[in-house]
Amino acid sequence: MKFFRPTLLLFALLLANESMSSAQGAASQPSSTDSPSLQGLVLPNPIKTGILGSKTPQALSEVTALIQAASLGTWKDLQATGTMTFPGGDTHPASLSLSGSGYTRLDITMPSGTRSVRLRGPSGVYQSETGSRGSLPPATAMAGVLALPRIWADAITGARISLFDGGTYPVLGKSLHRISIEYPLQSGDPTSPTPSVATDLYLDPTTHLLMYSVDVVMFSEAHNQTFTRIISYSSYQVLSGIVVPTSIQQSINGQLQWTLAIAQLTLNTNPPASTFSF
Repeated sequence: MKFFRPTLLLFALLLANESMSSAQGAASQPSSTDSPSLQGLVLPNPIKTGILGSKTPQALSEVTALIQAASLGTWKDLQATGTMTFPGGDTHPASLSLSGSGYTRLDITMPSGTRSVRLRGPSGVYQSETGSRGSLPPATAMAGVLALPRIWADAITGARISLFDGGTYPVLGKSLHRISIEYPLQSGDPTSPTPSVATDLYLDPTTHLLMYSVDVVMFSEAHNQTFTRIISYSSYQVLSGIVVPTSIQQSINGQLQWTLAIAQLTLNTNPPASTFSF
């Protein structure tokens, strides 16, 4: 089984479009404007410092404001349902489960079966609708499908998580606050050197909501090729009492891959760990 077969590449790109081969609760009260399409948008790659456990005052203040703006309360996990649309216009039912910072599951119901990505910390496995499976490199699995869970769960309290202030940065005519979050690839002895993973966050300085995240991901350690992934978070609404983006887009190297539209959301159902593995 070759990793770069088109179907498996689709899943290696976290359910990206195949062209890359060459509670519960109704929505209410939008709190942020829509973001334009990611197609062609270029943002700088995050820079890993290797410094863990450092939080600059400006960055910590901004992330604290983000968490307060989201009205997270006692958030521990969430399950969301909606649709995923690919650039060609085909739309399919989708579901997203998040638990803490390290557990993610994203399913897409296709006519011939279900595509799924399941992440547990540095372990990530994807499966096509035909049942073919493959593994993601640990750093890509740790980066997650979305940046929000790590911010919500660990950014402020994590002893080995760093937050660095990047000042303001212009994105599509708007000045956003750029924050870098850096965290260890694996847990272990805090006094020992460890590889880290970095993500840049672009926040609206007025609403303090996350607009974009940027990271560099790899889908095959054997091929040693990296990709710049940008995710946009827009159409923020109140679902089940928390403020969440109901429109999420992903691009890889400037090419739009998918749009996830969230319609319903349920909090704190305490899914078993087996939910996030095959």
